[in-house]
Amino acid sequence: MAQRAIITGVGLDKAADNKMELTLQLVSPSSFSDEYSTSESKSTSYTISTTGITVFDAVRQQLSSIGRKPFYSHVQIIVIGEELAKEGLNDILDFFQRDAEPRLTTRILIAKGTTAKEILNAKSKLEMIPAVHLRSIMEYNHDSNPAIRDIMLIDLLELSAAVGKAPVIAGIDIVNKTKDLYISDMRINHSGAFKNGKLVGWLNTEETIGLSYVENKAKNVIIQIPNPSSPDKYIAIEQLSSTARNDIKYENNAFKGTIHVNAIGAVGEIQGNAEFSKPDFIEKLNIATEAKIKEQIQSTIEIAQENFQSDILGFGELAKRKHNKAWKESQADWDEIFGEMPIEVNVRFEIRRTGNISTPTKFD
Repeated sequence: MAQRAIITGVGLDKAADNKMELTLQLVSPSSFSDEYSTSESKSTSYTISTTGITVFDAVRQQLSSIGRKPFYSHVQIIVIGEELAKEGLNDILDFFQRDAEPRLTTRILIAKGTTAKEILNAKSKLEMIPAVHLRSIMEYNHDSNPAIRDIMLIDLLELSAAVGKAPVIAGIDIVNKTKDLYISDMRINHSGAFKNGKLVGWLNTEETIGLSYVENKAKNVIIQIPNPSSPDKYIAIEQLSSTARNDIKYENNAFKGTIHVNAIGAVGEIQGNAEFSKPDFIEKLNIATEAKIKEQIQSTIEIAQENFQSDILGFGELAKRKHNKAWKESQADWDEIFGEMPIEVNVRFEIRRTGNISTPTKFD
């Protein structure tokens, strides 16, 4: 059997002359030697880039530079450059779906304000293989931070076959531009919204969290609210769980959506004074937390309806399932209908725990 080149990351960018640039992150053969060292002085991976008319063409062009047969079964991450994402995903995903090697659990990222090539060239101080670092952020941290969307190739393929819900994919951008770029200089806390397979805009951190509530994926969230007993101070509420129930009605030839969120949490940290002895103190915290969650969801609805006119919330799926006849009549113009559809948001939050102490520690 011919020796193989292990591919861990794939990057796709827009190139000149209607072509695309393919960047592969490969494991260095020396990584498998007995003398392997974990020191940063010894590189464990490297990248190589080629261009082609199609993804397959660019893949075959790699053979002119790699002395081994590329092996895609260990790909951790596929990064798509922002400019290429704006042109659409349809002509990108076919290769990865049609070829037998890439795994459907491969994570997908959009490079915000930069290129996939630059993202894949970044080093890691945590993992020996940078692509593993990127995948780990998405796979292991999304439950604790809903601003991190964990989107796999299979999720994207399922959304492409579905109707009534547009994809939203995690975005990564560079927050600290340095000569030697590390993954620690980047953040995955935005997300790219799509319409007809094309990137149409970005959700910021708060809007991404708002979307996670609508999708019933906001499992653990830290919510900062003003301390009602201390001006200019904050209280951190740890949301422990939440459930969302979305509905859509069709009355008087019009659709109307509703979003109901029920969540429970605990007091995680208090700045300033805490007046737990007052019977309405906890209720004030509950109301403030409800208002914050509602604000996040409404911001997401607003940008989806007014800026994108793309149903990233999935109300089209609900309409198809619950009001199929009306949906069929509206499907061709659904984005416009969604853009004008009233959506009511109701949030109920209950603090169940206040921690081990009732009075914050103070030094007089």
